[in-house]
Order: sequence, then C-alpha cells, then structure tokens
Amino acid sequence: MTVKFDTKRRDEFKELAKGISDMMQHMSNLIGQVQAVTGTVSNSVKHLSTTSGELLTATKGITETIDDMGSGMVHQAEDAQNCAMQMSGLSEHINQLYENTNENEKIADYTQEVTNNGIQIIEELNEKSKATSEVTQDVIRKIQEFEVQSKKIEGFVNIINEIASQTNLLSLNASIEAARAGEAGRGFAVVAEEIRKLADQSMEAANQIQNTVKDITEQNKEAVSTAGKAEEIVSSQTEALTRTINVFKKINLHVNSLADNFKDIIERLKTIETVKEGALTSIQNISAVTQQTAASSEEMNATAILQMEAVEQLSKSANILENDAKKLVEAIKIFKIKNQ
Repeated sequence: MTVKFDTKRRDEFKELAKGISDMMQHMSNLIGQVQAVTGTVSNSVKHLSTTSGELLTATKGITETIDDMGSGMVHQAEDAQNCAMQMSGLSEHINQLYENTNENEKIADYTQEVTNNGIQIIEELNEKSKATSEVTQDVIRKIQEFEVQSKKIEGFVNIINEIASQTNLLSLNASIEAARAGEAGRGFAVVAEEIRKLADQSMEAANQIQNTVKDITEQNKEAVSTAGKAEEIVSSQTEALTRTINVFKKINLHVNSLADNFKDIIERLKTIETVKEGALTSIQNISAVTQQTAASSEEMNATAILQMEAVEQLSKSANILENDAKKLVEAIKIFKIKNQ
C-alpha cells in the first residue's frame, strides 16, 4: 500500500491512475484503522479471556462454598430436628418426673396426716398409761395399807388367843374348885365347863382368823408383787410411748421437710418446663430457618452452577475470539502502509 501511481498523461489513464491512487489511499486508511481496532480487540480479548478464567475459578470456588454451606445447613437442620426430638423426649421425662413428684408430695402429705394422727393416738395412750400407772400405784398403796390392817388383826387375834388361853386356864381352876366344893359347886362347875368350851371355841375361831389373815397376807404380798410388776410394765410402756412419740415427731419433722422439698422441686420443674418450652420453640424456629436456608442454598447452588456453565461458555468463546483476533492480526500484517 506504499506504491503511488504517477502519470503525465492527460487522457483516461490519468483519471484511472488517480482513481487507483485514491482507492489505495482509502484502503491504506482502512487497513490502518483495522490494525488499530484489531490491536484493541486483541488486548480486550486477552483481558476478557483472563477475566473469564478468573471468574470461572471464582465461580467454581463459590459453587463449592455454596455446596459445602448447603451440606452444613442440611446437617444443621438434621441436628436441630434431632435436638427438637430430644427436647420432646426430655419434656416427656420432665412431665413424668412432675407427676411422680406430685404423687410423692401427696404421699408425704398423707404420711404427715397419718403421723399426726399416730402422735395424737399415742399421746392419748400415753395419758391412759400414766393414769393406769397412777391407779396401779394407788392399788399398791391400798394393798400395803390392807396388809398393815391385817397385821393389826393378827395382833388382835393373838390377844384373843391369849385371853382365851387365860379363860381356859381360869375355867380349869374353877372346875377344880367346884369339884372340891362338892354338891354345892356343881352348878359352878357347869358354868366353868361352858366357859371352857367358849374359850376353846374362841381359840379355834382365833386360829381360823389367824390362818385366814396369813392367807390374806400372802395373797397381799403376791398382789403387791404383781402390782409392782404391773407398775414396772406400765412405766416401761410409758417410757416406750414417750420415745415413740419423740420418734413420730422426728418423722413428722422429716416428712414436713420432705413435703417442702417436693413443693420446691415441683416449682423448679414448672420453671424448667417453661424454659424447655421456650428452648423447644427456639429450636423449632432455628430448624425452620435452617431448612429455608438450606433450600435457598440449593437454589443458589443451582444458580451458581448455571453461572459457572455460562462463564465456561464465555471463556471458551473468549478463547475462540482471541484465536480469531490473532489470525486477523496475522492476516493484516501482509499489508504495509506508510506509517509502518
């Protein structure tokens, strides 16, 4: 394109030469512009190829990240669902524990009521035992007083025996004197004989009384011994009842404490149930959001895959365009223009 047609002719060839020169000038200008544009296009295509490669790499990384995030979201949703199921199971255990504790509280209240009734009954029995002990002691005192009176009767019997013995002796002496008096003392002898009989009867009656008093004394001793044993038993029973009352009172204190603890446990279980319900609601919300996020992640992953496919196609097109631009540059290089 550096050749110039010059002619000195003034005919049609001059016009033809001028037209050819103008055409070559226009073609030179066109080729120059094409070379400039081709260089720009080649640089742009190279930049586009580089950028599309970087975009493809970034898109692959984003796709992998979204895929990993989607897998994590799926696992997180599964974990949240499992956690919700475990919380539901925990709720059942808490409800069962609440029911058992409530039942134990009722048992404790009933035990407390029974214990109070037992204390009342034992206290009444203890009062009766004390009254029995007092009666037994009074019986022992009465028996002891009766024994004293029996000993006095025994003394009186001894006196009667002594009087009867003296009377018998006097009657014997009177009989002897009446015999000495002969016929005159016969009536007196009869009287003396009657007195002797009465004295013998008195001695016999006194002996019977004495034997009876001895029997009564022995029975009194046995009664005193038996009453003493009964007193010991009653006293031991009273002490046992007192200890039993103390034990029941201690049991009652422990039952009261146990009932208070059950009430506290029930209140705490109510609080735990409230917290559990809040936690379960939060977990369910997290599970729902996670499932939505996982679904969105799947959509994003699908979009990213489509984008990656488009970028890959763009990269291929850029490579083809770059090769075509190189071919065009090589093809235009055969033309020489004045500026080169």
